[in-house]
This record gives sequence, C-alpha cells and structure tokens, in this order.
Amino acid sequence: MLVAADPADHAAGFAAVAPMAAHESTADIRYLAVRPRHWGGGVARQLMQALPGLLAAGGFAHGELDVYLDNPRAIKLYEGHGWRPYGDALPHPRSGRLEQRYRLDL
Repeated sequence: MLVAADPADHAAGFAAVAPMAAHESTADIRYLAVRPRHWGGGVARQLMQALPGLLAAGGFAHGELDVYLDNPRAIKLYEGHGWRPYGDALPHPRSGRLEQRYRLDL
C-alpha cells in the first residue's frame, strides 16, 4: 500500500499493490484512488511517480493495472507516466464497461 498524505498528515490518496498470483515478478496495481477534495491537486501524479521505484525496490519487473476506457483522465495520467496498453480491452465482468490492461516495464 502506497499512501499520499496531505499537509495535515491525512491520507489524500493511495495505491493498493499486490503480486500477481500467476506472475510473481509482476505487481498488480489493484486500486488507485484520490479523495475528492484532493482531485486536481497532483496527488495521483505523485503516486504514479513514486510507484516505479517502489515496485522495482520490491523486486518486481513489471507493473500492471486496469482502467475503464471511459475514464480519459486516468488514461492520460497513466500514459503520461509511461504505462502502455497491454492486450485487448475487455468488458468488466460486473459492470460491462470496457477495461484496458496497462503495463509498465521497470
């Protein structure tokens, strides 16, 4: 778990990370979130800048995450930090919204 704190030392955002069961050298970014009051304040950018170093220090060779294709802000953020589409977009099993897997080689 990577947590970004605001100046009052409260959680402003976080990234939940776990090794992928089938590929232990790949970190799965399971969730990345920012508190609404911190939207637009650069918290997600800070998390994305910190992730590669932390993943590499943890022994991972790759990072992967999923993003809904109808979330252009997230896609722009991820691509701006070097993450690239990996595989085909697939419908989410519960919502049916299209999701794209993204990958970062460390």
